[in-house]
Amino acid sequence: MPKTAVRFRPVRTVSALAAATRHALREDATGRARVRPGAQPGAALSWTAHGVKGRDQVAAFKAHKEVTGAQERKGAPIALAAICVVSPEWIDEAGDRHDPKNPRNRELLLQAGRWAESWAGKGSVIAARLDLDEAGGGVVDLTIVPVRVQRSRGGKETRRISTNGALADLVAQTGAEAKSYAAAQTSWARWAQRTLDPAMERGIPREKTGAENLTPEQYGRVKDEMRALKARRDALEAENVALHAKGREWAAGYKADVEAETKAEAERQLAPLRTWKGRFAALRKGDEDERAAAIDAAVKEAKKAEKVVQDELRSELDRIRVDRRKDAETIKNLRENSKETARQRDAAYAQIRQLTPADPKPTLGRRGPL
Repeated sequence: MPKTAVRFRPVRTVSALAAATRHALREDATGRARVRPGAQPGAALSWTAHGVKGRDQVAAFKAHKEVTGAQERKGAPIALAAICVVSPEWIDEAGDRHDPKNPRNRELLLQAGRWAESWAGKGSVIAARLDLDEAGGGVVDLTIVPVRVQRSRGGKETRRISTNGALADLVAQTGAEAKSYAAAQTSWARWAQRTLDPAMERGIPREKTGAENLTPEQYGRVKDEMRALKARRDALEAENVALHAKGREWAAGYKADVEAETKAEAERQLAPLRTWKGRFAALRKGDEDERAAAIDAAVKEAKKAEKVVQDELRSELDRIRVDRRKDAETIKNLRENSKETARQRDAAYAQIRQLTPADPKPTLGRRGPL
């Protein structure tokens, strides 16, 4: 969930306003140190009241006094410097946190100013800025010059700059807390929930966390130290990766050497066995060659015998065929001879019938005169 926070710092002199202007323009060492690598120094979304250009807070303060007719109170702050914060991750959801066109950057700047004027008075914000050249984001710097009317015992009204009066009004609006710091946290969180995102939450109170507030410079130094530690950690991780890679390389080389030595020793011990194995294989191959030669010879003899038998069978078949043809011719001749014999017999019977009287008729096979 996105968080909100706000901080106040009293501005007591015009010189402090001038210093704030130089800081905003990155003309001081502290401002230059805050610029992230590759960013354009001074890049920001900003506006200054009363038509003042160049983020000149001194000129804006003087113009504000002239327009409002406000007077300064001796020894009292002349302005409040407020820092309104939301989680930068909320800005990231709509785009680059350093993009001036990111709609959440623009809305945050607008609503921070409106929130301050809701309790400090309309037109009390003379300068507002959301820096885009720092590593972080979601931070709006406001310069607030609240004006209140004071009445003397005689009833005379005087317009004076009153930061305490504005903070008292802030506490009164919030109602829950008696301290202006706690009231400001609650008020800004409620405003952000209503105007920016209902998911906004007030940051955890300092009384619960026990945390100590840091100045922007202290916070910057802490961030620099954190970045240095992160860079050191990344370097150590890279070194660790390199060492692991070298270790794996050494282990692979050692394994290869051991495997080579083991293989050489195995070859040395197996050499005699391979020699005997070769001899045995040669002897076995000789026996197999002899058996193969004997089998080939037997096969050849069998094929020769088979050919002789086949030739004899063919000769016998040829002889049988010849005999059968001869028998067929003999039978044919016998049949023809039988037919001729029958013909001759019939001719003889015809002659006999011609030579024999009609009565008595001779009986074949009986004895008697013809």
